[in-house]
Amino acid sequence: MNEPTDDQLQLAQAALKKNRGLKPGEVPSQCVWVGNVASDVSKQDFRAVFEQYGQVTLIRMFPRSKCAFVTYQKSKSALSSLELEGKQLGSMCLTLNVGKASRHLWVGNIGAAVTEEDLRQAFSAHGTVESVRVLRANKCAFVNFASELDALKAAEEMNGVELGGQTIVINFQWAVRQDSHKKPFHKKAGPTHIS
Repeated sequence: MNEPTDDQLQLAQAALKKNRGLKPGEVPSQCVWVGNVASDVSKQDFRAVFEQYGQVTLIRMFPRSKCAFVTYQKSKSALSSLELEGKQLGSMCLTLNVGKASRHLWVGNIGAAVTEEDLRQAFSAHGTVESVRVLRANKCAFVNFASELDALKAAEEMNGVELGGQTIVINFQWAVRQDSHKKPFHKKAGPTHIS
């Protein structure tokens, strides 16, 4: 595992400011959202690719959504991993996003009888919950934690748990990029490969 070079950091920071909407003075997250994760890529191979940029503390893969979250020990490692944007891993080209630190969870497949208090009690076991909002018509909720680390722990522990007779699905709530309509989500593999 190598520390990112100054050149890697400068390129990554420029890309982040241009494409990810990070404003001056905002602290980048240690967490990287990775899209277009091919089902033929093992967690071990995935980890090996991302560990080239720094110490990885947590990887959470969502095969049905073809995405993953990689959490690094340091923000600068997350920034330097942005050079993987557009590189092929398995049968797909990766797309990456680092935003400002997120502590907000989207919880899907909420049962009709589940209340905000039920969610608060279930998620409080993993950290301090600041707020809960249930969107009954959409069968989902938003759970906001006091810290990003607590949100990551809750996502790891609570995804796939039965609550109110339904198996809940958890993902992170990220701000929508202004240019998100320009890139297809499931981009086909291109000529650039990860070696």
